[in-house]
Amino acid sequence: MVKMIKGVKRIKWPGWVVIFLLFLGLTFMIGKTAQAIQKITHKEAISVKINSEQIDTGIKLQSETKEADSFTSFVTYPYTEIEAIDLPIRKWVLEQEKLFHEEIEQIEMMFGENIEAHFNLQTEIKKINDDLFSILMTVEQHVNEENEYSLLQTFTIDLQAEKIVELNDIINKAEEIGNELFLLFKDNIPEKSTFDEDSLRGKLQNIQHINWVIDNDNINFYFNPNEIGNKKIIEINIPLIKLHKYLTDEMTSILISDEMAQEIKRESSDESDKLKTNGKYIALTFDDGPDEEVTPRILETLREYNAKATFYMLSQKATNNPELAKQVADEGHEIGNHSITHANLNTVGASRIHSEVVGSMEQIEKATGVKPTTFRPPYGEFNQTVINQAADSNQSIIMWSVDTLDWKHRNANSVFENMKLARSGSIVLMHDIHATTADALPQIMEYLTEQGFEFVTVSELLPLIDGEGAGPYYGN
Repeated sequence: MVKMIKGVKRIKWPGWVVIFLLFLGLTFMIGKTAQAIQKITHKEAISVKINSEQIDTGIKLQSETKEADSFTSFVTYPYTEIEAIDLPIRKWVLEQEKLFHEEIEQIEMMFGENIEAHFNLQTEIKKINDDLFSILMTVEQHVNEENEYSLLQTFTIDLQAEKIVELNDIINKAEEIGNELFLLFKDNIPEKSTFDEDSLRGKLQNIQHINWVIDNDNINFYFNPNEIGNKKIIEINIPLIKLHKYLTDEMTSILISDEMAQEIKRESSDESDKLKTNGKYIALTFDDGPDEEVTPRILETLREYNAKATFYMLSQKATNNPELAKQVADEGHEIGNHSITHANLNTVGASRIHSEVVGSMEQIEKATGVKPTTFRPPYGEFNQTVINQAADSNQSIIMWSVDTLDWKHRNANSVFENMKLARSGSIVLMHDIHATTADALPQIMEYLTEQGFEFVTVSELLPLIDGEGAGPYYGN
């Protein structure tokens, strides 16, 4: 007879079976885990070989070969005897090795398998001059012929300054020219590369986190898997000639050779001649935005035709919607100044004119990151004071030669018919605050494209109409 313990109910036989089985399972798991931990902590001694090779004055290449029952690793890294350079590089190397060993231990503990793992970290050193070197470090690893993994990291070092060089030391105001860099990246990305444009734009907002090296006449940019929606490492090689106008003065003197400078000069002259003699040019302009509903639709249509336009913004709207204002700039469109409040400048005093012409320019620059160089007076009304204020702030006054009357006739067909007055060299007035303008734009773009027009910004068009100084300029 089994006595009942006070306060404890008698457990039926099936319950005891369940508890017993759970106990056995738990004991087995603990035993296996203990064996795995013991296996990890009592491995045979690792065989380590270390070598050092002098690469150039002041820089060596260290190599370490390690062998154990479950893995082999081969690691190379630069060594300069400069703490500010060596510590960050060595820290990154050790982090990669740590991640590799943690993965091995995790697999052994979970599955108790015999592991065959390989870790390979190769370093390539690219000499720029006697003091500057770019370093490309590539990690490849796999475990049991699976879990393949690849990653890279770059450093550019200055032995004389005893520091790691940042991209902002190379490219002037990199954060402010994100869209121009985006277009360069997009134009030079390898064919058949899979990537997400929005992710690439996002990376360019914080360009310091992009991997890069200087290699002969290029700057090569690298994106690890999943950085920009890519499955594999993407390498984008951009010639220094295409980047020359963004380089800091110091780096221009170091990186741009006399031969490259001559080629840049020739290409600039050829492009100028081409623009003056080839094709039909038209500048589309949009006033009074940005508008949350209409401006995105305008941008989408322009994007479909790979066309650039000029947006004359009211600074109060740009300030209230800086994300959209900056998007316009980031997509490569010209940012123009259209005052703060859309006041008729012929009816206000000099102080107010200064605010509407110069103050608005500063506010728009703050919102978009781009300083306007052209000003369109509201209603097309201006006087000598307006001209003087524009001239003093290096802004050209821009009018128009074709008015689509989209502000008067809120009808897409009327807007399209008025657009047909356009000629080569025309500056076309529209507004990105009317839905009917957005409705008309696809038909307008298709028509102008069929007529052989090329879409340019106002600043690109000005040299074609001999525009120098404050203006005003109307276009053809």
